[in-house]
Amino acid sequence: YSKRNFTALERLQPWFAQDLGPVDRLIPTPRDVRPLRRVAWRAASGGKPPAPPLVVLPDAPAPAERTAAELLVAELNRGAPAGTQASIATPGLPLRALLDRPLVFAVGRNRLIRELHPDLPLSEIQGREQGYLVVPFDAAGCHVVFLAAESAIGAYYAAVTAAQLVDGAAGVYHGAAVTDHPDFRVRSYRLKAWGSLADLDRDLQGLERMSRHKLNLAYAGYSGHNPDWHRPDRLHRV
Repeated sequence: YSKRNFTALERLQPWFAQDLGPVDRLIPTPRDVRPLRRVAWRAASGGKPPAPPLVVLPDAPAPAERTAAELLVAELNRGAPAGTQASIATPGLPLRALLDRPLVFAVGRNRLIRELHPDLPLSEIQGREQGYLVVPFDAAGCHVVFLAAESAIGAYYAAVTAAQLVDGAAGVYHGAAVTDHPDFRVRSYRLKAWGSLADLDRDLQGLERMSRHKLNLAYAGYSGHNPDWHRPDRLHRV
């Protein structure tokens, strides 16, 4: 017998009785992930509410970095009660005011790297355009999550991973240290032929969802009749 003699159902059966945590449910699974402590950013019932989370951007953010920040804010605010809404930090906000809260996300190369001097193991993703790090850092009671990368698209993928660890309704971030980079530069999927405008709208709305799973190329009108369709060329290799 070999693993090919068993169906997908049989291979997955040992997992059915396991309670998967947020780190276990990351899609796709990072190369290296280390679960850390939970960070709650809302006070218990009756307590004084702390300041809501902030997302810090570089001084001149690239479009991918701004998209990353907007994605994080949307996840942090999913199911959040009024008055506890996370936001993107205002440029020029003093450091003390910035850190006067339980949770801050730092996207890309921004002022917090210069002011807090975190130990970012960038050598682990050196030369990996789409590689990224999720690095936790405690600064005077504030849990700062550095989303570091060599490029803006890498910072976006770091935010995509961190966003999956956010439970906006509960006000909890499931902290983790992550190092990741893809095996393939291009990760594609094919859109089926559109029979109506409704089909087109559905696929256009699905592009963002696919990008959250780190797929980065969609084929439209691609028939796959080429006999070498299954052989990735140099473009698809890292």
